[in-house]
Amino acid sequence: MSESRFPPVDRSGRRWASWAAGLAVVPPALLVLLLFRYGIDVPYWDEWQLTRFFEADEQGSLSLSSFWTQHIEHRLFFPRLLLFALGKVTAWNVSFEYALNVLVASIGFLAVWRLVSSYIPEGMNRTSARVLTSVSFFSLCQWENWTWGWQVAVFCCVAGVVWSIVLVERDSTASLLGALFAAAIATFSFGNGLVVWPALFVSLTLRRDRLWRATVWFAVGLACWLTYFWDFSSRPQTAALPTQAEEVVRYLGYVTAFVGSPLVGWTGRGVLSCIVGSFGLAAAAFTFSSMRRVGLDSRWLFSLTLFAVGSGF
Repeated sequence: MSESRFPPVDRSGRRWASWAAGLAVVPPALLVLLLFRYGIDVPYWDEWQLTRFFEADEQGSLSLSSFWTQHIEHRLFFPRLLLFALGKVTAWNVSFEYALNVLVASIGFLAVWRLVSSYIPEGMNRTSARVLTSVSFFSLCQWENWTWGWQVAVFCCVAGVVWSIVLVERDSTASLLGALFAAAIATFSFGNGLVVWPALFVSLTLRRDRLWRATVWFAVGLACWLTYFWDFSSRPQTAALPTQAEEVVRYLGYVTAFVGSPLVGWTGRGVLSCIVGSFGLAAAAFTFSSMRRVGLDSRWLFSLTLFAVGSGF
């Protein structure tokens, strides 16, 4: 994957790209400023569960299996390790968890930035994509995620998914191993991470020269799925898939609202989120079609869209 696959642009184009890069810094800078100003050092809701890890550590009974235990439908192995280690270093000052959330989200953001830089020609489209990526990644509408340290699980999942997409497109064996590791981090950080395995498997099978990679991906993904659900306790309150036509429409409305909610929140019973999510999916489909029409590699966008939609289900 090379940064020089596209012809260079003129000086005015480079100047505009520099301004856009500055604009992309505004959302994370504003987020950090607000967290610094209004963040408080008080654990919230599920964060109190971390006390049992600190207590077990004091008693000498803490082990890796302690971090593996199921949390609702999730396996929060990596986020728990991060939060526990951070708590030990900072005497469990929750304010540092805000910084951890921003740091992990930034890791995921850099992966999307790399995808945009590598697969979208330099110019207005690439510049717009960079700014929109920054706005969506660091949206203040996700204030609950930013101010709740426990939600680092979500950011770990997203970062793992996006970096697996970046790495799986490279040709080296080391990159494939990196992609597998990133996908495993996503899987054992948040339940939605399970979706990365079928999403990228479909993408890999689209290229005949990558079939051996698809086979390896399928095998490791199957192992991760089996490991995830080993000794898994099902939850009776989990909703079943819709069967009636009206239920299907409502469910699809929820999925589109789920996709759009990071940008506009969940106000108005999710109507605005549904509109924004529908527009975003339509834009992704249009961009995918346009890139294929001019011969640009668009599998990465296909994989991202599959993950977003699959997470809603």
